[in-house]
Formats: sequence, C-alpha cells, structure tokens
Amino acid sequence: DRLEFPPGEEAQVDFFRGAPTLRPETGRWQRPWVFRMTLCHSRHGYEEAVWDQKLETFLRCHENAFLDFGGVPCVVRHDNLKAAVVRACLYDPDVHEVYSAFAKHWGFTPLPTRPRNPQENGKQERSGGYVKSNALRGRRFDSLEAHNAHLRHWNRSIARLRIHGTTRRQVWTHFLESEKPALQAPASERFAIFQCGDRAVHPDGHVEVGSAFYPAPAHLIGRTLRVRWDRNLVRLYLDQTPLAVYRRQQPGTYARRPGGAPSEAPYAQRAFVERLLGRCRQVGPELHEWADQALEERGVRAIRLIQGVLGLTRKHPREHLLAAARRASRHQLFRFRDFKRLTELAAASTPSTPTLLTKHPSIRPMDHYRMEDFE
Repeated sequence: DRLEFPPGEEAQVDFFRGAPTLRPETGRWQRPWVFRMTLCHSRHGYEEAVWDQKLETFLRCHENAFLDFGGVPCVVRHDNLKAAVVRACLYDPDVHEVYSAFAKHWGFTPLPTRPRNPQENGKQERSGGYVKSNALRGRRFDSLEAHNAHLRHWNRSIARLRIHGTTRRQVWTHFLESEKPALQAPASERFAIFQCGDRAVHPDGHVEVGSAFYPAPAHLIGRTLRVRWDRNLVRLYLDQTPLAVYRRQQPGTYARRPGGAPSEAPYAQRAFVERLLGRCRQVGPELHEWADQALEERGVRAIRLIQGVLGLTRKHPREHLLAAARRASRHQLFRFRDFKRLTELAAASTPSTPTLLTKHPSIRPMDHYRMEDFE
C-alpha cells in the first residue's frame, strides 16, 4: 500500500554519493557523501555534502536540517547505518545510545527500517535519485564548500519551486501552508555530542577515561559502570542511574573527590607513599631521610624512584644502601641511575672477607686420614 503521512509526522534520511569533488588533503578527486532529509508530506528537503558518515557528522546534518526547516518532525526514519543502529533486527533493533539521546534532545522518535526493505524509505530513495539526476549529473566541484553552495542554490531555485508529480502542488508553498506549522519547535541549543563506554572501577576506587582517573563510590569497587564523556565533562552511571559528574582532566591526572582539596593527593596514593617510607625506615634512617628529600624534590615522580631503590635490597646488603643514601643526600642526587652507581661503588670499596677453602688439589679428603697413621 502507499504510505501517506499527515503534516509534520515523518521525515526520511539517507546518504548517497555526490559529484566528483577535489579533496585538498589528498589533492585527488573524490565523491563525497550527500546527506538528504525529506519531509514526507510536502516533499521539501535538505541536502548537505560531507566527507564521511561518522556519528558526529550524521547528527550535525540532522541539526542543520531541523534549523533549515524551522522545526522538527515527530519521526525520523532511516536505514540501518552504523551511526544510528548498533544491531539491526526485524522486530527490535538497538538504536545507538548517542543517537537515542540526540533524538530525545530534539524531540523526535528514530525509526529504523526493516533490514533489506528499502521500500519503507521510498520517498527518500526517490528524492535522492532526483537530486543526483537533476542537481549533480555531469558536475565537478573544486571544494566541498562549492559543492554545498551549489546544492543550496539548486534547492532554492529549482527543487522547492517545482510542481511535485504526486502531490500536484508546488513544494515550497505546500511546505509553508501545511507542513511547517505542524512541525515541533526546535531545541534552544545544539546537542552536546558525547562518547560512551563501560569502565570497571579499579581497586583504588577510580575509573579511567582518556588516561585520566575519576573517583567512584567505594562500595562499587570491581563493578562495571557506564561512562559518558565529551570535551568538558565525564558522567558516571550505574544501571542508568547518575552517580557523579566531573570536569574533564588532563591525561595522567586524578579528578578530586567532591569536597576534597584541589591539591590533595588521592587517599590510595598517600597510603602507598606512607608504606614506602615505612619500608625505607626499616632499612635505615639514612634511606628514610633520602626518600623524604626525594619526595620533596620530585613529587609523585619520586614514588617509582623509591620503589626501584628498595628493589636494590634484593642484590645488595643493607650497609651498601645506607652508604649510598648518605652520599646521595649529601650531593642531592635523586635519580635511580645515580643511586645504583653509588651502591655499586660502596660494594666495590668494601674489603672482601677471606673465606676458607674446603676443596683444593693439595688438600686430601678426610677419609684418607686414619688413626693408624698417627701411631
């Protein structure tokens, strides 16, 4: 049966290949993708040429179309492209989490077509063919900007002024009189595109996002959380329940817990440093004094340094490490290679203790000695 839609009910979207366009990064001619959104009632549409079909590109094209129309339809029907559908299914497809949040922000319902059923997206299939055959056939463009400028001019001067073969009305007049008043009001601001993924809570109570670390509630250690992040914020969720929001941190840094001092180190890190200093105190006061000076001089970078110095106790006696610590403190040396060299020098300068030989060619075995030999 023919599918007819009331004003403002549905729009259909799809990508198709555009005209050859010069790509400045490669200096080669390439066919970009053309995004097309068609309003099913009036057949008015929006076209935009892009280089890829990534999620961010897909969503920004939606936003540009909504702003161009001055409103949002109730339903947006699309095929099963990866930017919109995670898992295609005849009865219950899984819509991409970010696309679902985008649809909620703009107030429409995303509706994937059934797999291998292009007739459900028929109005868009036909309008895409019309754009290719009427606007782009036989053309080449020196840049993507020129490609889009041509599409905008063609839409204003030809596409919207034509008498549509099915409705028998001028597309632009039909849109203004019937469809535009029925569209929903657009959102007041653009959608903040984010990324998402699952993250396990580490034993120190943090999750890692982009090589930075964010604290989670302590009772969730070992659990897996859902994390959403963008350029500015990181949000933690447990089964769709919001847990915490943090400002995005630089790689290698820790976000502070709510209420913590800005310069306060994480509790787990402070406890680990105290354990290292305790081990240095057990070796000797000279090594403990040197470790304190190293932490003051190098900060958190001294933690691994102290670990390496404590590892020298497996190969060198305590006296050699204490001698090296005294010299390192006196000369303010806080590098592992310097401390190791001082330890080896202490070992080389210590006189060796003579040992008694039990085996030698001149020594006969004990069973060669008998009491009869001494009578």
